[in-house]
Amino acid sequence: MNKDAAFFSSMVVAFLALISTFEVYRWVGIKGTILTIGASIAWIALGFYFKKSKSV
Repeated sequence: MNKDAAFFSSMVVAFLALISTFEVYRWVGIKGTILTIGASIAWIALGFYFKKSKSV
């Protein structure tokens, strides 16, 4: 897998998760929103891990 493609796809997933936090807040409340933001942070971290790794 291409490192740049893995980074880009992780950023897209994180962006979509951050956009969906408003809808999650309406459905679940603040706990779901915190969980969604945490998942977004995890996807961003995974993207930077892929970008900095030597072989993916």
